[in-house]
Amino acid sequence: FNLPRRGPELRDRWSRIPIGTDVLITHCPPHGILDKVQVQISPWGETSGPKMGSLGCEELALRVAILKPQLHVFGHIHDGYGLMERDGTMFINASICDEDYEPANAVWVVDLEPGLPPMVSSTLPGKRRKNKFRRQTIINNPR
Repeated sequence: FNLPRRGPELRDRWSRIPIGTDVLITHCPPHGILDKVQVQISPWGETSGPKMGSLGCEELALRVAILKPQLHVFGHIHDGYGLMERDGTMFINASICDEDYEPANAVWVVDLEPGLPPMVSSTLPGKRRKNKFRRQTIINNPR
């Protein structure tokens, strides 16, 4: 955070991730991987401009392409929630909240065994939302 989106300062920060890293956890996604923001509708129409499309970090994408970790987990772009595999790396956008900061997405569970690809599973979608509703109901209607 608080660095220009591109350039030597940010490149220097990402270069500190050591070669041989198997599991990488960052706040932001690499550019072009589970980093797209959907069109937002407001009372004034569609939102457009620099906060649309792929918002991941270009410098991080370059570093990840060199490192080729087994697993890269990140969040930040809530609309990008999901998983994908590319060039031998499993990418997981683990944002559990939607764009309204409501816990709406399933939690990812990753099992790692040396020499094997990551095994990924998740909780049932919507389970967290139901639990939150149940807690609110109990708090608002105590018996």
